[in-house]
Amino acid sequence: MSVPYALIGAVVGELISFNRSIGFLIGQASGLFDTAGVFAGLGVLVTTGIVLNARLKMLEKRTLRWKAGS
Repeated sequence: MSVPYALIGAVVGELISFNRSIGFLIGQASGLFDTAGVFAGLGVLVTTGIVLNARLKMLEKRTLRWKAGS
C-alpha cells in the first residue's frame, strides 16, 4: 500500500526542488501546455509504480511463506 504513496511523495518533492527529474519534466511540460509531455511523464510514473508494486508482492510471497492467502 505504501509504494504508490512513496512514489507520489518523491514526485512532489521533485516538482518543488529538483531540475532534472520526471517531476520537473511534468511541471515544465504543464507550464508550456504540452499535454503529450505531461502524459508521457505520467505514463513513466504509472509504469514505475506498477513494476515496483509487482516486485514487492513477489518479495512478500517469497519472504512471508507462512502468511495464508498470499
